[in-house]
Amino acid sequence: MERIVFMNRFILFWISISSIALTAERHWTDASSGRILSAEYVSSNDYSVTLRRSADGREFVLPLASLIDADREFVATEAKIVREKARADLFEEHYWDNTDQVRVSGGVDMKFHALDRSIISLIYTKRIGSLVMAISQDGKIIYDKAFGYQDLEEKRPLQPGTSMRLASISKPITAAAAKTLIRNGKLNESDTVWQLLELEGRASTGVDPRWKEVTIGHLLNHEGGWDRELSGDPSFKAPEIAEAMQTELGGLTFGHTLLWMLKHPLDFDPGSKEVYSNFGYSLLAYVCGRVSSKAWEEVLKETVGATAGMTTLHLSPSDLEKRPPGEIWYHYFPEYQGEPEVIPLRMEIQHGSGSIACTASDLCRFLEHYWISGEPRDESNASYTFFGSMPGTTSLCRQFPNGLNFAVIANRRGGSSSEWNEEINEEIESILTKLELIGQ
Repeated sequence: MERIVFMNRFILFWISISSIALTAERHWTDASSGRILSAEYVSSNDYSVTLRRSADGREFVLPLASLIDADREFVATEAKIVREKARADLFEEHYWDNTDQVRVSGGVDMKFHALDRSIISLIYTKRIGSLVMAISQDGKIIYDKAFGYQDLEEKRPLQPGTSMRLASISKPITAAAAKTLIRNGKLNESDTVWQLLELEGRASTGVDPRWKEVTIGHLLNHEGGWDRELSGDPSFKAPEIAEAMQTELGGLTFGHTLLWMLKHPLDFDPGSKEVYSNFGYSLLAYVCGRVSSKAWEEVLKETVGATAGMTTLHLSPSDLEKRPPGEIWYHYFPEYQGEPEVIPLRMEIQHGSGSIACTASDLCRFLEHYWISGEPRDESNASYTFFGSMPGTTSLCRQFPNGLNFAVIANRRGGSSSEWNEEINEEIESILTKLELIGQ
């Protein structure tokens, strides 16, 4: 084990040496004033660039629009190089040498010093490579921090504008979009999936007749008839579905999954009980796209995204080469070990249940405008919690009666459970209580 760790460290050191040109100091010019700043490129997103001055180590975040064309072109080139050379998913354990190694981006506010230190400790203990957290209150983002690194070489500190998969927190957003379509008259809770998708001509013979009873309301309330404890969760059966449908794993879609599920009987009568269902929510997203005659991602952006001002809302692709520049790498250890040719976790069959992605601040904006149920937020003094957990993601969000919200997204989980969610939630809530941001 020590030999493997040493070799990994040596490889990362060699990559760091060969990439030194990426961090060379250069002159940056303000387009309006002509003022010049000598600093090295650290990282960037679609709107800004982070620079570090070698003389004192001070970091600057400059709007891209404020720079001259040559500087913006340089940023675009550097960002492309970083994506191609540094970003990759991780399939082996990650180690921090100490807590000081964990970089924090997002400004300094001594009021939140204890919260920063607590998150750093959690990251160090749980070997999380990247985590973002945001807090909002009364429509304003009051905390927006990124912890860890954008790349495995640990040369690009993670930035607050980084987006990550939300895992099951995708479901409240899916519910909000579906309920928007219902309010706009494009859907009714009593509409059946069978009729909306015209499944009569698509389903194979021998389909369970109860499929014809499944309604939009059933999908919203997890009453569709599927019990993953009895028949398993198709969201995590991509290799099996691809083989049965005679398609390449990398080309698997939810359409394949739907046809595969139509060949299997339901586990209970629709509407007879409530059982949490990933498949049901992905089916809901699929229906919303069909009735809107648009891609599901466009439905999300035009409904929830537009209302809440979520500019980073998107669907996360399975494969890293297809991900947008602002999205992070994912740490699949320990569930997937040894980098596979095609990752068996296919996000394309989880569009309504797990693959929605955004920044922590945009998730807080969602919480400002919608309840976890997907209903528009009103003046009620309610408190809600929702967790997400799947290979490569731990996520949690909270809504408090006093109007405060927080969101946390990390790029790994501890194994096939969601035990980290409760632990992280309790730690953060304890600190926010001490800061008198929430009540006892």
